[in-house]
Amino acid sequence: MSGSDSAAEDEWFDGSSDESSPFDAPESSAPPPQRITNDPSVFEEPWMRTGNSVMHGRPESPEVPGEADPESSVWDEPGLSLQLSGDIPADGLTWHRWAEQNQARTSLTTSLGVTLLVAICSGLLAILGTLIIQAGGGNAFVLLAIGAPIVEETMKIGLTIWVVEKRPWLFRWRGQILLCGMCSGMVFAAIENVIYLTILIPNPSAAIVTWRWTVCVLLHTGCSSLAALGATRVWSESRRLQRQPQLSDGAAWIVAAMLCHGIYNTAALVLAWAGHTF
Repeated sequence: MSGSDSAAEDEWFDGSSDESSPFDAPESSAPPPQRITNDPSVFEEPWMRTGNSVMHGRPESPEVPGEADPESSVWDEPGLSLQLSGDIPADGLTWHRWAEQNQARTSLTTSLGVTLLVAICSGLLAILGTLIIQAGGGNAFVLLAIGAPIVEETMKIGLTIWVVEKRPWLFRWRGQILLCGMCSGMVFAAIENVIYLTILIPNPSAAIVTWRWTVCVLLHTGCSSLAALGATRVWSESRRLQRQPQLSDGAAWIVAAMLCHGIYNTAALVLAWAGHTF
């Protein structure tokens, strides 16, 4: 090693080099920043409040999910271990406690009014969904055997499911949910029969009229009632386990309603193609 290299190395070690290091603090005549509060938050550290720092001061505190949103309460987390965290405090907000508070504020008149409204509107929504899917066209067999059963049964029970999942306290008894399902099927069948027998089938025979007002009404009412059993299970399991409603508790019943409807439509199509007149 040459003498000049040795001198440069010594100079680098003792920090006497003219070249500044990128890790050196910038020279400033201003006094170092001082903590102006006893708040232990990291956002109150001096370097977070001076210069061109990205953050200046404490940011606005976000809402605590467990306090502001009952559907995101920390006490309802599936991974929560009460053995480690202890019992839920008396003032701890859970979804079940929130639902009980809303149920206590809901009058019987409101509950019955919602039941009547859901029972009527569900059938009307299903008619709207059926008209939309038929307007789209496509293969007749796929539309009638697969598409129509899925759309109709989903729309007939959809409003009831929404109330069960989002506002379950509006129902006081399981019978209200079953009534909504049965009425939605009856309303849907009645409107569908009027459309078929006055518009789609000109001069229908007495046999067709009888078929539609008996078999078809029973089909729609029965399938809607089957789906309503699923909605009832979602509602009752939520109350029994004191947790948020989960559609998976009753999904099998809703799928069963779709399958029954699809089997009927498929059989009717096959019989019609075979020359059978209803």
